Amino acid sequence: MKRYLFITLVLMLILTACRSEPTPTPEVQEPSTEEAGQPVGVPTAVPPSDLTEVPVDQIIDITWQWVAHTETTPAFQGVVPDPENYNIVFNTDGTFNAKADCNVASGGYIVSGSSMSFTPGPMTLAECGPDSLYDTYLLLLGQTGSFGMKDGDLFLVSEDNNTRMQFQNAGTIARAEPVEGDPVTLLGEPTGTDTFASAANWTLFDNECYTSDITGGQYVMRANGVTGACWEVSWPEILNFYIETVVEMPATCNDDDSFGMLLRAPDNNRGYLYGFDCSGHYYLRLWDGTQTTQLIPKTASNLINTQPESNNRMGLGVSEGDFYVYINGQYVNQTEDFTYYGPGKMGYFVNAAKEGEGFTVKHDQLSVWILEDTYYPPEAELPDYPVSDIPDVAEGANITANVNVNVRSGPGTQFRVVHIALQGDTGDAIGQSPDGRWWVVPMPEDHPHYTQGWVSKQYTTIDPSDAQLPVITPPLLPATVYAVPPAPGDPSAVVLERGEVRNGPGLEYPLYGLTSTGSPVKLLRITEDGNWYAIELPSSTIPEGMGWIHKVYLGEIENSAGLRVVKPSEYPDVPPDARPTAPGSGAAAAKALETLSVLSGPSTSYRSFGKVDAGTIMGIVGRSADSKYWVINLPSSIAPSEQGWVDASLVEVSKVETESVLPVIPAP
Repeated sequence: MKRYLFITLVLMLILTACRSEPTPTPEVQEPSTEEAGQPVGVPTAVPPSDLTEVPVDQIIDITWQWVAHTETTPAFQGVVPDPENYNIVFNTDGTFNAKADCNVASGGYIVSGSSMSFTPGPMTLAECGPDSLYDTYLLLLGQTGSFGMKDGDLFLVSEDNNTRMQFQNAGTIARAEPVEGDPVTLLGEPTGTDTFASAANWTLFDNECYTSDITGGQYVMRANGVTGACWEVSWPEILNFYIETVVEMPATCNDDDSFGMLLRAPDNNRGYLYGFDCSGHYYLRLWDGTQTTQLIPKTASNLINTQPESNNRMGLGVSEGDFYVYINGQYVNQTEDFTYYGPGKMGYFVNAAKEGEGFTVKHDQLSVWILEDTYYPPEAELPDYPVSDIPDVAEGANITANVNVNVRSGPGTQFRVVHIALQGDTGDAIGQSPDGRWWVVPMPEDHPHYTQGWVSKQYTTIDPSDAQLPVITPPLLPATVYAVPPAPGDPSAVVLERGEVRNGPGLEYPLYGLTSTGSPVKLLRITEDGNWYAIELPSSTIPEGMGWIHKVYLGEIENSAGLRVVKPSEYPDVPPDARPTAPGSGAAAAKALETLSVLSGPSTSYRSFGKVDAGTIMGIVGRSADSKYWVINLPSSIAPSEQGWVDASLVEVSKVETESVLPVIPAP
């Protein structure tokens, strides 16, 4: 299982308050009807009689600007000189966002009738100047006990009714409508978010090319008028992910000025650049340290809001070698590239189009979702895997695929893809994995090998949401075939998905096992039709020193001129049938999920008696000491001992309650 780290460090300040009881989780609460009284933490203050009580939904999604405040003892009445610098917005989810001059704050609020209190949240702490009221503003917010309205203005009143803050309506917040297929909706809570409450994740610069700063809850980057892209990177290294940032368009810029994100950077001088320009184009480029490759050329999109200081959401899904481009939650394009396949850093870049003419771009937040399985947007082109519906069965909970989702032979990306379920497909889940992260689903009845598959919960919705499904023991991981790495100049490729390595160029040949995703492999031969490649394997584990893999599992082929072309007449012989003995009634049995070899011992270094075809039923008489191989019955004409060994990860067993019911048979 791959593990990645993405940590958000923010400066946490508690809004100063008079009350000393613990503060609860932010939420909007209605008055309690419990006879025992109000729950702990629910505000109970009552607003003054000259204010009108209003439901909380009348103050939500409005920018309220602080214009004045009064105190009874000692008597005081003051007007705020710059109301636009002090505001608060109450969100529908029980959170608030506030601007306190040069600082920003957020947190939660709790409402019970007309009573109100605030809970802590992240905040910046900058010195805004000698005339700033930011500290007074935050102090008064923290003393809030109730709220009410008068002549269209909002008043926040302290618990003791001694102080009141007056706010004017500065306009309604425009909330974006949910976008169908938006990864933010499909993927749920992000793995990590940087709100730019501090510069903990960044090393800020002021150089000839650009100036970067974090202020007011924004990452601000100014291009200083040096042409060409220049960037800054953060420290987390991630591999498969969906990343999104909210970008505020420059107030002034040239049409060709561009900016955006740097991704999968193996160091500080290379990586992928996903950018917008000021005239409404997007692009994706590869910079390898010496030259630029246009993966997606500049493309106009009416989804980009080009108005000065307007906001856009830049999103990019990166999974294996696939790149999926999103603008404001909508999928727009895709491409593939395998140059930088491993985990890489991320950052921001600017690119001034004209010498001496700079611009400034701002980012409000950066969020990352780590993807633990391959991600296919609903509108994206799919790879060449079988597609099927998830069947309905008599029992189980109903699941819906939120995107085009892999169905694997086991619960993890180490298992092979056996089908793809399309976005919107519904069917039944019949169980879950022991770690609770994968659903078990029935496979279509006409599937030649598997009776059940495994789907990542990350990409599905289940009904009912609290369904309790049985835990199903996963199959064994398929055997991993370790290839000989290529030397510089060798014909080579990178494995994109755990690929099947066989002892010949075709599905009729037995399976050795699966390669590791991301492994570089040395290529030796290619079939005349270009579909199969021979890769070099260690002769200590595979006596032939070579295995065959289909092109669908490989990335771009390097140095292919040195490959030997193999004609069908030169293919290796298909091993003879091993013809295992059929099991007796009620006896332990195994069904071959693949064409596999029957070996004379529990490892690929033993000689082969031949093959059995997928779907063959075999009688089991024992197991290896590590339980990685089953011992099956063979006719004495094939094996004098009447025993052969098959890889346990490539068969489905029945009539075996536990491994202990079968004897351990020593290796020959």
